[in-house]
Amino acid sequence: MFKKLLNDLLGNEDEKKPQQPQQQEAQQAAPAAAGFDPETFHGLHYTEAQFEAEVEKRVQAFVADSDEDLLENDIMNLRTNFGRDVFTDWNGWDRYEQFSLVWGSKVRGIHAFGIQKADESDPLLQPIHGVSLYDYAAAASKLGSGVSTEQVCKALGIELPVWDEINVLWPKRMQEDSSFQVVNVFSQYFGQADQHPVLGKLTAASSGSGGNAAGAANLQRLEEDLYFYHELCGARQAAYEYGLDGAQWILDNYGITLGEFQGVAVKHMEKQNQQFNSQDIMHYMNYQDEKQKEYAEKFAAEQGGNVADDITF
Repeated sequence: MFKKLLNDLLGNEDEKKPQQPQQQEAQQAAPAAAGFDPETFHGLHYTEAQFEAEVEKRVQAFVADSDEDLLENDIMNLRTNFGRDVFTDWNGWDRYEQFSLVWGSKVRGIHAFGIQKADESDPLLQPIHGVSLYDYAAAASKLGSGVSTEQVCKALGIELPVWDEINVLWPKRMQEDSSFQVVNVFSQYFGQADQHPVLGKLTAASSGSGGNAAGAANLQRLEEDLYFYHELCGARQAAYEYGLDGAQWILDNYGITLGEFQGVAVKHMEKQNQQFNSQDIMHYMNYQDEKQKEYAEKFAAEQGGNVADDITF
């Protein structure tokens, strides 16, 4: 279902069709040498205000000609679609996939993970009892890797009751933030835990990749080899489906803790959004599905086969 949704959102089926004449003309007319803003992916030959004014003009013209009462969600979809049209009219299709992530998120009032800078003035991002979101995310990552709460508190210079309150208030802010900025920034910081100036070097005494060379090598491979990463994603999911603890299975077999695995997952997701390519995404998703099926067969065999294997019709 997710693959179909991804294809629908990206218009992959439409992209397989020949370009319409007006699309071809727009692409030819786009100022190829003008360049693009590295954060918004807008073309540099116009301003964002000009772009949004043109989108709004087309939206309002459509609304005026419509015989139906359009809902708020309909208007939102119109802005997304006309944003695509204006962007490709003015720039061609070269950067549209990246631009669509930022523009689509902006239209819906949400924060685009990995590619949109956080608004540091947002009250929801301000420290709680002196503990920043980066501190909290790094602490959460380290706790997931087997580091004790006492180690985290000592490193941050806070008492356990203070941590307990912080551990309630930061998740509460994430729940209150309808833009998802807090949770997305948290996720980015979670993946950067090892770079944290205070918490980065903390390791658990007897668990995780820090305790053995094989685990460290597997963790490095997980970061560098996308096929290996997606294989373990598939294996973990298959393990859960067969009643096993997928995170524990990865720790037992590869020496990688849940926190370490999640940290790598965030890094891959951030990189995927920054270098968005729908064909690559689908390729690795298909590979992960294949590996999940392979591990499902493996776990089934270890458990004596599926229940349905004994049923004949």
